[in-house]
Amino acid sequence: MSAPPLSASALQRFHDLSDDLLATVSMRAGTWVSVNPAFERSLGWGEDELVDQPFSAIIHPDDLPRWSDAVNAMDCRLRCKDGHHRLIAWRFSYGEGGLTHCIGRDQAASRSSADEEKYRNLFRSMDQGYCIIQLIYEDGEPVDWRFIEVNPAFEKHNGLHNAVGRTMREMAPAIEQKWMDVYSHVATTGESLRFEEDSAALGDRIFNLYAFRVGEPEERKVAVLFQNITEQRHAEEALRQSEDRLRVLVGELQHRVRNMLTVVRSVFTRTVATNEDLEEVVDHFQGRLGALARTQVIVARTAAGMVDLQDLIRDELLSVGVHDGPNVRIGGPDILLSSNVAETLGLAMHELVTNALKYGALKVDGARLDISWSIDLDQGRPNRLHLRWVEQGVPAIVLHPARDGFGRELIEQALPYRLGAETMLEFRGGGIRCSISLPLDGRPGSAE
Repeated sequence: MSAPPLSASALQRFHDLSDDLLATVSMRAGTWVSVNPAFERSLGWGEDELVDQPFSAIIHPDDLPRWSDAVNAMDCRLRCKDGHHRLIAWRFSYGEGGLTHCIGRDQAASRSSADEEKYRNLFRSMDQGYCIIQLIYEDGEPVDWRFIEVNPAFEKHNGLHNAVGRTMREMAPAIEQKWMDVYSHVATTGESLRFEEDSAALGDRIFNLYAFRVGEPEERKVAVLFQNITEQRHAEEALRQSEDRLRVLVGELQHRVRNMLTVVRSVFTRTVATNEDLEEVVDHFQGRLGALARTQVIVARTAAGMVDLQDLIRDELLSVGVHDGPNVRIGGPDILLSSNVAETLGLAMHELVTNALKYGALKVDGARLDISWSIDLDQGRPNRLHLRWVEQGVPAIVLHPARDGFGRELIEQALPYRLGAETMLEFRGGGIRCSISLPLDGRPGSAE
């Protein structure tokens, strides 16, 4: 079933409202017979200016031969009233009386429409936020802006909802003046700016932005392409801080390794000097290295590299299978030691434990060992540690050893030299008594 024919009035409305160029021409006379209003809208020529005028009035001279020879379709350039030319794609239909009906489409307009559709697709799909704003001035100073257009990603990046038609201060009253100043500079000078900026008014977000002027200068419009890079910057800052901490840790590790090598060299030298038998040298040196290793394990338990004194003492006793109980008592307040203090004091504990295991309270049934410590306070802060080692019930002991061994040198000479300690080592009837007093006030050589 065919559609009914259009009425004359409907055809006239189509003729007048069409965006295509509609014309009737006489190929025999080479003149324009009629044109629709689209000619004036697209080219600037009114119907009264073209009717009965030759084709050459507006068709480019180089295209005239092809126009005259065209059969079904062709492209040609038409001169606009302002002197420019537009490329028009034509289709022809031949009527009665030698007249030809022509339908033309502006190729530039078609490309523009296609380009606009591409732009719209990009506008809707892009990950970055995009908006066009118009600056608002009072007494010549920028005070606000209004959102003219935003893309779907706009809200994701800055958290602003339903922005089109609203002003920035309406949506974020505390927005910083720096934004108005930057956008005003772009709008008034035409200079495009790429910059990074943060905003407390927008939830402490950090943005990477590119702003450029659009439209006529007097419109004061600016397009802004932007991205929320807050997480990226925070991650970069966290990485930088982590790298800084790593550099500090590497530096501390290098320092600690140098110190440890110095201690090991000293321990080896004094072990060899105070023992004549090679097997004793090996045995004592391995024991002292073990004591240093145990201290390093405790140091590694905390990020600050501090050592709990009670852990230090208990680990040394546990290394030889000794627990506190009725015959071994350990007690004192919580106190943390720096690694260099713990290394030297740990060696001293090792020497006392080894001696007690071979000759003293840890060998003799019924003997007792008391290890205790206290601290002195200065304005509520620990400033001195007092450590006591007391053996009781050892039936016989050499009151005056024939020569000074490594342990005695360590307690009576190394601790005072390295740590500023005051020490006392007594070989008394019933067992050894040792007291060590260390400064904790943060001076060089102190336990802090």
